[in-house]
Amino acid sequence: MITGASKGIGRPSAEALFEQGWSVIGVARRSPRCFPGVFIEADLAEQDQTLTLAKDLGARGNVCGPHTKKWYKIWCGQQSIT
Repeated sequence: MITGASKGIGRPSAEALFEQGWSVIGVARRSPRCFPGVFIEADLAEQDQTLTLAKDLGARGNVCGPHTKKWYKIWCGQQSIT
């Protein structure tokens, strides 16, 4: 999962990973016209959208886990976003 994937450094990062054979999930506030993988529109500054995203990613079962302790606890349902 790459946040900020619709533009800036996130977009070329997603493209590079996709070209290397990774299954890419991009997340950003606005959807790009096209994206090399799955794209989820979400504003991570909004608590409800962040929680929905965490639940969606957890339900997929094929997403590498989050890389911070807080995200991990949210992912596993052990902590609220606040």
